[in-house]
Amino acid sequence: MRLALAVPVFAGQKTEQEIKQEWEKYKAILVTNVPSGGSPLPPIQTGVELAKAVEIVKSLLNNSTLSPQIVSQLQTLYYSFEKIEASRKETVADTISNLFQLATERAIFIATALYKARAKIEAYEIAQKAHVQQDTLANYKQTVEEEIKVVADMFDKYVFALQKLVEYAQVNEESFKKAMENYHENVVKSKDKGMIEAFEGPVIKHLIECVKAIKASTNPNYEQWQADLEHIKNINR
Repeated sequence: MRLALAVPVFAGQKTEQEIKQEWEKYKAILVTNVPSGGSPLPPIQTGVELAKAVEIVKSLLNNSTLSPQIVSQLQTLYYSFEKIEASRKETVADTISNLFQLATERAIFIATALYKARAKIEAYEIAQKAHVQQDTLANYKQTVEEEIKVVADMFDKYVFALQKLVEYAQVNEESFKKAMENYHENVVKSKDKGMIEAFEGPVIKHLIECVKAIKASTNPNYEQWQADLEHIKNINR
């Protein structure tokens, strides 16, 4: 991963309605492709199969030729499936909310780590120009490389979290939207300026770009993502 100069990204405090509108604008381009680097999560497929089972039982209940005994059994099965589906949706919503939190926290971590790495790179460059001893210079270089590795590893985890969010959005749109709205509300209530800025800015922006990239069978502009994250202002420096 290369540290690059970046331009500031504006991330104001958006209303819940604005967040909804941004997602609505792009939800039509959701596709069924599995994001590269990730496999479908079990709850996703389970949800699809369970929803189909509910619809099958529901259609059978409309069959007027069935005996009262069969209808009663089907009704019991239908209500059982409905309860399971409701519980599953709640679990999925919690999982999605957790993924949003992970992505936001990782964005903050990367922003902070990039700031520290930038400072160490500058120190290394100053040491080079000052012609300090080679062993001291080597120590500076090692420190810089370690910082960059930390950033790169966390960036991979950040991308992975966004890819998983896209997977859920493709087949669990109702749960996805509910979780996104709830998480946004909780972040705003927390009054944590860094988390608010990270979620409303880079996280939502990168999520949408991830969806668009999957649609086009390309990769997002990860260098620009890094620039977006580097310019989160409300972090501990």
